[in-house]
Amino acid sequence: MTFIAGSFALESFADRAGRAYGFEYGRVRLWGSLGFAFAAFFCGNLFNRDPRLSFYLASAAAMVLFGVLHLLRFEAPADDRQTSSALRMGDALAVLKLPEFWGFMVLILGVTDLYLVYDQQFPVYFASQFATADQGRVMFGRLASAQIFVEAALLFVAPSLVGRLGVKRSLLTAAAVMIVRIAGSGLVTGPWAISAMKMLHSLELPILLVALFRYIALHFDSRVASTLYLVGVSFGHSLGLAVLSSVVGRGYDLIGFPWTYLLLAAGTSVFWVAACFSLAPDRRV
Repeated sequence: MTFIAGSFALESFADRAGRAYGFEYGRVRLWGSLGFAFAAFFCGNLFNRDPRLSFYLASAAAMVLFGVLHLLRFEAPADDRQTSSALRMGDALAVLKLPEFWGFMVLILGVTDLYLVYDQQFPVYFASQFATADQGRVMFGRLASAQIFVEAALLFVAPSLVGRLGVKRSLLTAAAVMIVRIAGSGLVTGPWAISAMKMLHSLELPILLVALFRYIALHFDSRVASTLYLVGVSFGHSLGLAVLSSVVGRGYDLIGFPWTYLLLAAGTSVFWVAACFSLAPDRRV
């Protein structure tokens, strides 16, 4: 609970710091991806030796992070502090009355939630493509490392790409790649083909992350940007996973991974079409 809630809080903090100091969120996030890539490369082997080793190393890294955050001094501009202090609970709750918010939530609750449920048990299905589970875990660690290195490189160029495509089209493009990955995982078999589906994540995630924050900045008051991200995206994802995980898990047991993936892809496609109409169009700032 601490890790998931904290990761969303850190992402929101990085976005706010970027807007205060004039740097792109995507180029901060790529360092997180590089750290993730190094961890994934080693953890597949460590898990086979002793699963506790990964937990010990993660705890040690968390203590380093604690020290870094303790020393960090973030001074928000005076205008930002003034507008934040003037924010009332009613102002934050007022976003629930905006059609742009609910149009945005069609994409979050419908497309990205189903995608996260799909991705939750994907390592299990991936490992089943190999002769032994141990071999599958090692290969998944190496593949995840390669995927995240590509993801980090694309995070560097994602701001420019989103600028060219536009925010709405970027969100829809990222969601379309999610659908292709889900459906493809249900159609292909074998280690190489299923690995190609995993690599699609490195194309979708950078565009999605940058476009999410730009959509919020474009259509909502900057004073509620962090609140909207934490409530809309973080809480929306957690709620969706809580509701859908047991249902989808039951599907894996009854009809298997491939057919469940195809059903998830069909449901995600319906919400993608709805999001084409519900997302607010880009406007000039």
